[in-house]
Amino acid sequence: MKPLCILVLISITSSLLFSQAKIAYGVKAGATIINPTVFTQTRYLRDMDGRVGSLLGLFLEYHEDETVSLVTELYYVHRLMDNIILKYDYNTGEIYQDLSNKVSLDYLNISLLAKFSFSIYSQKLYGFVGPALDIEVDSAAELIEGNNYFDKNSLNTIKYAIKFGIGTEFESMGEIFLTDFSYQFDFNRMSQRSPRITVSSFDIKIGVFL
Repeated sequence: MKPLCILVLISITSSLLFSQAKIAYGVKAGATIINPTVFTQTRYLRDMDGRVGSLLGLFLEYHEDETVSLVTELYYVHRLMDNIILKYDYNTGEIYQDLSNKVSLDYLNISLLAKFSFSIYSQKLYGFVGPALDIEVDSAAELIEGNNYFDKNSLNTIKYAIKFGIGTEFESMGEIFLTDFSYQFDFNRMSQRSPRITVSSFDIKIGVFL
């Protein structure tokens, strides 16, 4: 819980510091794809492949000028992946069954980002970087022959990460929209037990200021 408390304290402090600044807020939605890397293998689990999931959330932006701002984001993230399961004979090394099952992971994703804006040919672009937290909400795995080959109880319920990306803002129909692409790398591994799995993810989002 310590990383979560630190991020909450930073958010509150930042809100007070920026109390005289201009505050904007809005909503974002988009797609996410997880990129798990399996460093150690078990008898069955050999690899994992990410699939396209979804996310939906809110953002608050504090700024005193048009160049630098502070953004806090809160998303509900639904990530999907496939376990690649190979059953093999220890004596001969021969693979006698090749399976895969679908796994879903739901998180609250909280981030605190420094945003740097600039213009090129009247187009407003921006980059951002900052810490993020994933807080597990739920997880599930598809059963194969009565076994899901996935120990949900071993998952780290809180993962701390760094997030960075680029985006653009544009006006349409009297509203200000924004779209961005981000990369997140988790510092702690997905599971507390073997196999050792680290995770990164790619998100693409579109949003609107309200």
